[in-house]
Amino acid sequence: MPVNIGRRLLLQQMAQSVGQVPSLNPLSFGPKILDLSALVPEDQVDDIKNRTLVVVQLSGGNDGLNTLVPYSQQEYYDARPTLALSKNDVLQLNGDVGLHPSMTGLQSLFKNNHVAVAQGVGYPNPNRSHAESMTIWQTAAPDQSYNTGWLGRYLDAANSVDSTINAVEVDTLLSPTVVGEKERAMAIQSLRTFKVIPLQKTQGSSTDESTIRALDSIQCSSCQEYNNLVNAMMEAGLDALTASDIIQQAAANYQTSVNYPKNDFSNRLKLAAQIVSSSLKPTIVYLQIGGFDTHANQKNTQANLLKTVSDGIAAFY
Repeated sequence: MPVNIGRRLLLQQMAQSVGQVPSLNPLSFGPKILDLSALVPEDQVDDIKNRTLVVVQLSGGNDGLNTLVPYSQQEYYDARPTLALSKNDVLQLNGDVGLHPSMTGLQSLFKNNHVAVAQGVGYPNPNRSHAESMTIWQTAAPDQSYNTGWLGRYLDAANSVDSTINAVEVDTLLSPTVVGEKERAMAIQSLRTFKVIPLQKTQGSSTDESTIRALDSIQCSSCQEYNNLVNAMMEAGLDALTASDIIQQAAANYQTSVNYPKNDFSNRLKLAAQIVSSSLKPTIVYLQIGGFDTHANQKNTQANLLKTVSDGIAAFY
């Protein structure tokens, strides 16, 4: 259900609150959790808490000027005589900027007030190394060394308040973005093949779900310290098994009338939709699409990539 408070007002209120907390200034997100009750009416807090933030990262060095094109500025054409997109080709959003011509899906969402654009997002003295710049974006720490990501630090702080908050990355490996000191996202590549094995198999023995549940029921009154350790390990194992059961059930129950494009990115967005609709109720879903280091043949390469992103997000929405 939509929240009645205007988005513009909410952003203004959040900006004012964030500005008062030094560790929440842009790109230095620290372990602070804003009190939603101070920003929105009480009867709307639960609605916001039940939402999922889906983050899509374009990995590499995407050409932003040919993604959101400043077609009204002559300087744009002067600076890139061969790369500039024609004003007649750009999907105009207003009298100043427009989307790349392959992004018709996002243009349609924009026309229906489902897309907002934030321009001028960055950090001082931008690093021109793809690898180092990506690390800065993932950690949100341009001037200091962090071994945690900005969403990972959020998970650390949020879980200290609400242990039900969780995150999922739709990929085989976790991005540093969603890794905190104590908490991290769960990596899922495929719903139907996702199965958690909480304990490692040792030589000459096997570990399965029944074994784990049996171990969890072990009573050892004469060795309480050992018992506490086993209970802690099994609790973590059963948590993982519960998540696995939920994911498998989501695969069986999910239905949609949407025809997703036939590519890996859209398949993973569909998987994201399945996860969001499951009882796992993730607070964050994170996924990436790579290939944006378009040093050669940019025109065709970027056009294909941006079409994949735009069409996939439109289908997901």
